[in-house]
Amino acid sequence: MNTRSILFIAAIGASTCCYAQDSHTTQQTVTVTNFANYKSGQEFCDNLISNNPKVKSCMPMCNSNSTAYINVKSKKIGDLGTVNPGTVFPVNFTQETDSFDVSITNAVTNKIIYSGPIYSMVGLICDYTSCKPWN
Repeated sequence: MNTRSILFIAAIGASTCCYAQDSHTTQQTVTVTNFANYKSGQEFCDNLISNNPKVKSCMPMCNSNSTAYINVKSKKIGDLGTVNPGTVFPVNFTQETDSFDVSITNAVTNKIIYSGPIYSMVGLICDYTSCKPWN
């Protein structure tokens, strides 16, 4: 295995423990989870907030594909990271935030599959080709 492959695997592994943070966020101890445990962004956020009442806004990104990785970027925050297949990637704020714009790309083709707002208590559910509100 070459060095680039090892670095890529290490970066993917590290992304499962990290998520967005700006001046209005605090470091949370939320682990990226298996999305099958939740039917909607609202359900995911209700659970998250019940365990951490400091969270005022919750914007989960669910990657419903079982094999594809997606990359998330925001003008407000910058690179948010990679969402692994079959996981939920939470973006949490300790202050009220209704929404912010994100750009989500297919990690293999590097094509944008979604560009637009992600809403608090809703989030997005994505597959390899598109995203939609996680209702």
